[in-house]
Amino acid sequence: MLFTTNQLFKLLPLASLALILSSCSSYKPGYINSPTFEKKNDLFVNLSAGSQLGANVSYSPLNNWGILLNGSTGLWNEVRSESSAFVNQDKEFTDKFRFQNYFYELATGVYTPIGKAFYIDFYAGYGMGASGKGLWRFHPDDAWFGQELVAFKADYSNVFLQSTLKFILADDLRFNLSGRMNILNYKDFNYIYGSPPDNNPNRDNWPLPPQNEINSYFDFNQQTAYQVGLGLEGDAKYFVINAQLQFGIEAYDISNEDSYFSVRPFSVFLGIAMPIHRWGRKD
Repeated sequence: MLFTTNQLFKLLPLASLALILSSCSSYKPGYINSPTFEKKNDLFVNLSAGSQLGANVSYSPLNNWGILLNGSTGLWNEVRSESSAFVNQDKEFTDKFRFQNYFYELATGVYTPIGKAFYIDFYAGYGMGASGKGLWRFHPDDAWFGQELVAFKADYSNVFLQSTLKFILADDLRFNLSGRMNILNYKDFNYIYGSPPDNNPNRDNWPLPPQNEINSYFDFNQQTAYQVGLGLEGDAKYFVINAQLQFGIEAYDISNEDSYFSVRPFSVFLGIAMPIHRWGRKD
């Protein structure tokens, strides 16, 4: 066996550090769940840490057919101002704004080994979640009298396709190349923008600009995000460890050069899967 369980668990602090250092983007991709099924009734329970925290349950009800249940969450984010107030979408003054990035999803698909050197899978799924972005100041039009959008949050649905090709390097070691396309539909936007300064002659007419001008900025609500993942998967019999590096790619947004939508460009994860079907089995 190439890895011991103790050696693999020593990688956890590195994955936790990535969670703290993750960048501020409106869509934060999660761990790409790609269990290595062998046959009918295989069952994996996976936990992952890194740029997001995640949990996955994967089951193969029939040979070459798999079902995935995925969940992921980030830390709560808060934008706060002690020197001035913000205006929210309900035309109210506020000094803080909180949001969290999370999702849950269900997928089904097929898997198959290709000889003794490769393994490939294909999954399609649907998910729901929420995301936001803070510390982001955008001044879209002169009619805003110096005001800026500061932060937003929104719910979304996600139709996605994913596939992983695994190169079998040894009985207990695999190199994974993964790709995933997410078609996101955003809705229910909440946001804050800067209130006019005290010396602004238009302050008495706040909130400026008119609400419909702000809402129109979010009209382009369908976005596409791609994930490309590189992973090294070690099989320690009762645990399967996957160290995963991801690159996020944003499809071109025709609505704004400075869009509210952005994809985290770089993510790292450490996944620890428990193959429940092996527990209690005699060698």
